[in-house]
Amino acid sequence: MKAIVFTSNTGSTAEYARILEQKTGIKAYDLKTAEKTLAQGDEIVYLGWLMAGLINGYNRARRLFDVKAVGAVGISAKGVLRDEIVKNNNIPSGVELFELQGAYYPQKLKGLHKLLMKIVAKSIVKSLRGKALPTDEDLEMINVLENGGSFISEQRAEAFADYIVRAQVANYEE
Repeated sequence: MKAIVFTSNTGSTAEYARILEQKTGIKAYDLKTAEKTLAQGDEIVYLGWLMAGLINGYNRARRLFDVKAVGAVGISAKGVLRDEIVKNNNIPSGVELFELQGAYYPQKLKGLHKLLMKIVAKSIVKSLRGKALPTDEDLEMINVLENGGSFISEQRAEAFADYIVRAQVANYEE
């Protein structure tokens, strides 16, 4: 793997890129810098933030580079949107998808993103509050959506980092 490439809106994806860079020793670049720094066709892993099931910047990254794995950073818990993400982004088989739960800070959002997330957050909170027995995870999500907060952690990035390291070892052995 030549690099970790990312697009970040409010900082969650950039934070995961930093964590992966630290854990793997592979340099992380935002997409604009990667376009100037890397060669077309270089093997990368890509991280982008989710909006309406689309991974921001992924289509551009895959036109420029050989994307081996994708990290989708959003507010939802792992596995909730997996099929939708694969379908909406046309992620081919053989490209690994990692879902990374990010952060929600409404004060960092602007314009349309702020309006849409306000509507989405209200809907999710209503749905979670309507459960007969909300789980601890449900209550944590309600708190983050109402007050802002982060789910970002090294532990949530562990499987992605392990994949990158294993891919590096496999390339080295070839």
